[in-house]
Amino acid sequence: MMRPELALAITQFNSGEFYACHDTLEALWLEASEPERTFYQGLLQIAVACYHLSRGNQRGAILLLAEGRRRLEQCDPNFCGLDLTAFLTAVAALQAQLQTPLDSEPKIQLHLAVAQSLDQAQTPTALKTQAHPLQTLQQLGCLDFLPHRVSE
Repeated sequence: MMRPELALAITQFNSGEFYACHDTLEALWLEASEPERTFYQGLLQIAVACYHLSRGNQRGAILLLAEGRRRLEQCDPNFCGLDLTAFLTAVAALQAQLQTPLDSEPKIQLHLAVAQSLDQAQTPTALKTQAHPLQTLQQLGCLDFLPHRVSE
């Protein structure tokens, strides 16, 4: 079962709130043991890489994308019910895009491996009452790693 804090971090990540996602994941990472610790650190590094990209720090983003990807590649591809294979494919595509200048902020998202709503993942009440969190996660409650954003 997915921890509510992880569901929050995924929503923050997919909404482009990379700094907030970093804070949420850092709290999880600090208290975690393996293999969760490696997963949280890898995801945290990718969130920070996206934050760097949104601030124009391409060099920092390149380094953190590589580190985060390396860590996540060590994890089960369906860790916590997430589709890490698709996510890592999107991360690799983003790394390839960094060979040319970005004209917008990163647009990669994290998906559940099986279609289920974040409500089933025991999402914190604060998330359930907001209108946006990815418009009830693409109406299916399914977070995916496709490079797009839900319009607000």
